[in-house]
Amino acid sequence: MQRENNWIFTKEEIENSPSRIFMSLSKENDTRRIACKFIQHVARAPRINLSRIAVTTAQILLHRYYMRKSFNDNNPWDVSIGAIFLASKLVSEFSSRISKYLIHECARVAKKIHDPKYEEIFNDYNDSGLGYAVGLSRELFEDKKAFWTCVKNAMKCDHSWKNSASEYLKIYHSLAS
Repeated sequence: MQRENNWIFTKEEIENSPSRIFMSLSKENDTRRIACKFIQHVARAPRINLSRIAVTTAQILLHRYYMRKSFNDNNPWDVSIGAIFLASKLVSEFSSRISKYLIHECARVAKKIHDPKYEEIFNDYNDSGLGYAVGLSRELFEDKKAFWTCVKNAMKCDHSWKNSASEYLKIYHSLAS
C-alpha cells in the first residue's frame, strides 16, 4: 500500500511534517489547534449548525491535509473552509444553506461581529455579495494582529456539550411551564 493513502501516521512522520521546515513543532501544533477551533466555531454557528460528526470530520480532513502540505504554502483558513464544505458532503449534511452562509459565518466568527448592519451586507446573495464577503475575510486575514486577536477571542467561547445541554434545558423548561 502506498504511504500517501495511509490514515495512520508514524511518530516520525508527525514530527517531520512539511511545515517543520518553516516552523517549530509547538508553532505547528498551535496553528492546528487554532484552525480546529475556527472550524468548530464556524460549523456550529446557528446558520450552519453541522453535527459534531461533521465538525470532527472537517478537523480530521484539516490534519490529514497538513500531513502532506505545508502551512507556509497553504492558508489554513481557506483549507478550513474547504474542510467544512467537504465534511458536510461526506456526512450527508450538505444543503444549500451551507453554501449560502459558509463565507458569511467564517467572516463573522473571525471578526466576532454581531452588528445587524453587517448581517444586511450578506442578504444580497449574488456575485458581488459573495465577493464582498470574501474580501472582508481576506482583509482580516492580511491584518495579522487583528486576525489573531479575533481568533483568540473566538477560542474563548464555550461550545462544549455541557453548554449546549444547559441551553436545551432552558428551552425545555420554558416550553414546559
